[in-house]
Amino acid sequence: MADQVDESQGLADYGMTNQEIELWKDLGAVAGQFLQLPTLHPSERNETVIEIHRLQNRLLSRPGLRAVGWPRPTE
Repeated sequence: MADQVDESQGLADYGMTNQEIELWKDLGAVAGQFLQLPTLHPSERNETVIEIHRLQNRLLSRPGLRAVGWPRPTE
């Protein structure tokens, strides 16, 4: 539990919103469950890890996008 608090605080310090942090945790839970399923194809596990990392990277990019002014105001 302390690790989750530390991770949440670290993500908040990084600039993630509460909603993004909750999604980060949910994504971790889904990843864990997904990787517990029986493997049906030799590439399945590796592809799953890559896809989860893509979603994590998308979440991690959001504070940076906000820092440079996104979303841009419409004119």
